[in-house]
Amino acid sequence: MKKLWFKKKKIGYGWQPASKEGWIVTIVFIISIINAAMKYADSNQTMLLVSIVVLTSIFMLIAYKTGEKPSWSWGLKKK
Repeated sequence: MKKLWFKKKKIGYGWQPASKEGWIVTIVFIISIINAAMKYADSNQTMLLVSIVVLTSIFMLIAYKTGEKPSWSWGLKKK
């Protein structure tokens, strides 16, 4: 079994970091979004939007490839 970088969330839909690699990817993603916001906020808002969409798509692809299959969860344990 491969090591999971992300596990599915206990409540809601999506992933959360489950390993050191997952946390590194998440922190790099957040820093990249902040950097894009600082770079394009005043000058070119179209590039800001494009940057956010591209960075988020890359982050989601990494989470999908290295994590559990996402599914909706209400946080209740199955019996």
